[in-house]
Amino acid sequence: MATQLAREAGAYVIGTGRAADRPTALDFGSQEFVDLDNEPLEDVAGVDLVFDVIGGDVGKRSAGLVRAGGTLVTIEGPPDARPSDGLAIDFVVVADRAQLSEVVQRARDGRLRTDIGNVAPFDEAVAAFNPTERVKGRPSSRFVREDAETTPPRSRRNGSRRGPTGKYSRMKAIVVTDKAAGTAGMKLAERPEPDVLRLASLDGAN
Repeated sequence: MATQLAREAGAYVIGTGRAADRPTALDFGSQEFVDLDNEPLEDVAGVDLVFDVIGGDVGKRSAGLVRAGGTLVTIEGPPDARPSDGLAIDFVVVADRAQLSEVVQRARDGRLRTDIGNVAPFDEAVAAFNPTERVKGRPSSRFVREDAETTPPRSRRNGSRRGPTGKYSRMKAIVVTDKAAGTAGMKLAERPEPDVLRLASLDGAN
């Protein structure tokens, strides 16, 4: 999604990843692509902004790509290396209802495409998060949705809220990031029935 939003803002986007990621990256809007296993990342030095979702060695090398006055943004926490003459930003996401609603509306309108990896019910959640199915170094967000009709109402005192459709449901969102050393973290959240996108697995930063 980040690629599409950057293109809409007028940016020239250079995607990175493994060779198998090239077709998807180009299809989602990258104008160039660097195969991290077979092509020198340093050949694209002099960029205005680097958006790092991997960290590790790639994150360190990415700092050297930023031009003077440019910016390195990473979701992997404080970067190990910083641009020599630029900004380095790491951040914690704070949910913004208006912004999230805008993203959903863009997807509904077809202005924002999603890369759906896998959809699974709760009773198959363990298999859906099988570590052998994930690629180290690739961020992955997966959402396993339980249908509203099958979820009994609970009192607001217990934390369940009524969604826009008037139904009660639970959505457990598990965000997993695989670094070179393996699984880095997991977050579990409960949300009301969204009545928006029924997405279950989003891989990559498309």
